[in-house]
Amino acid sequence: MNKSIIVLLTAMTIFACKHSNKNIEIGNNKSIQTGNTTISLNEINTKVDSLLKINKFKEASILLDSLILINKTNSFLYFKRGSLKAKKLDFDSALSDFQKAENLGYSRAKCQKMILFCKSMKSGKNEF
Repeated sequence: MNKSIIVLLTAMTIFACKHSNKNIEIGNNKSIQTGNTTISLNEINTKVDSLLKINKFKEASILLDSLILINKTNSFLYFKRGSLKAKKLDFDSALSDFQKAENLGYSRAKCQKMILFCKSMKSGKNEF
C-alpha cells in the first residue's frame, strides 16, 4: 500500500467527520462511524499491520494519529499506536499510549504487559 492511499484514506475519514451531521460513533469499540461511512477496527488493524510489514512506519503513524485526532476515546487506536511506538523504540510515548488505552478501557492485562515491557526497556533491564 503506498503513501497516497494512506493519505487519501485519512483525508476521506477527516472529510466525512467534518461534513457529517452526526458525531463520530464508536460501536462497542469495534467500528468507527462518521456519517454514512463505517470503518471497522479490523480494517484499520489490517491496514496498519500491512504498512508495518513493509516498514512503512511513518505512514502507519500518520494513519493512527489522524484517526486518534477524530476519535480521542478509542482505546484500540491508542494501544495500536503504542505498539507502533514501541517497535520504533520510542518507549516514553509508547508508555503514555498504553496507559491512555488502559484508562479508556482496553484490556488491562494487555496494557499492563506492554507498560511493564516499556518500563523495562527504558530502564535497560530487559526482563522480557
